[in-house]
Amino acid sequence: DDDEAFVVLQKAAKFQNPAHPDTQLNYVREHFLRTSISAPLSSPAEIPIRLCHVRYLFQRAVSLSGSGSSVPVLPFQRDYSTAFHALAFEWTQFERQFGSPESQSRAHKTIQRKLEKFDTTSLPTHRSYTNSINATRA
Repeated sequence: DDDEAFVVLQKAAKFQNPAHPDTQLNYVREHFLRTSISAPLSSPAEIPIRLCHVRYLFQRAVSLSGSGSSVPVLPFQRDYSTAFHALAFEWTQFERQFGSPESQSRAHKTIQRKLEKFDTTSLPTHRSYTNSINATRA
């Protein structure tokens, strides 16, 4: 049942500590799909409210993600560095599509602050993230 699977994913995203970026990203994606496709709007004013909630979920996902090697990786998850890169990229793409220049800047700064806390073994991939984000900003 889809609802049951969503509840399990929601619990994993809320209680996994430190959080793996794949778990967080899957929850944000599923929540976005559920609120944008299957939940009818009662008024057009709900659109920015729903987008703000998705933004909050991205912010929470990045802040809850651990610092690289401290996060246990399950067999079905990508390595932490790759998963965080995907989470960060999707958040910046979300902001690019639905946000303002200010919200894009805030997302980028939040991600950069998180990257500064990573252990040095995961930094090369994160440098490539920074380079790819800077290229899309130009």
